[in-house]
Amino acid sequence: MATKKSHVGRNVLLVILVVLITYGGILAWSAYNVRGHATQASARMQECVAQIQREDLGSAYASAQTAEHELSVAKSELQGWQWALASHVPVVCDDVRCAQQSTDVADVLVRDALLPVIGQARDLASVDVANEGIGALASGFTRLTALVGAASDARGVVRDGKVRVAAIPKAHINELNELVKNLSEVIDKADSALGAAGAAA
Repeated sequence: MATKKSHVGRNVLLVILVVLITYGGILAWSAYNVRGHATQASARMQECVAQIQREDLGSAYASAQTAEHELSVAKSELQGWQWALASHVPVVCDDVRCAQQSTDVADVLVRDALLPVIGQARDLASVDVANEGIGALASGFTRLTALVGAASDARGVVRDGKVRVAAIPKAHINELNELVKNLSEVIDKADSALGAAGAAA
């Protein structure tokens, strides 16, 4: 009889071990996917900045759209059941929440602040007053007004992002803390630039 009990106990432990190993593998694969999408988003944002500096607003808009898509996919992945479960594990819960919240903030900033401003700037740059005459001037004024409105809305999104980044928990993984620090610096620069643009308008 003692042999049967020891076999049952051993089998239960083996099942638990297999479940934990499987879960760990699923979580690791998901983390690998999230990192890949975040890396792609970062690369597209670097392209976007270079394109803006070259005044290629059409390409900058496309790069920002691709970055937003990558961030959105990473954000969706981080909302999966495996991450929800990991967010309750004491050792890694802050790391998981840090990754989830920083990805969400970055996605909102690109989608709700950067894309509208670049889109309006691109549309304004396409106005050809020399060839289209007074109609183009009216269209240009309308687009300039839309750009100022988009910049004003973007500043609100950026300020909200500032508050949300400040609330992100400190992670145990230095790379995540560095990501949050970089995100905070980008938000500060964006707030400063939008403030200067607002003062000039």
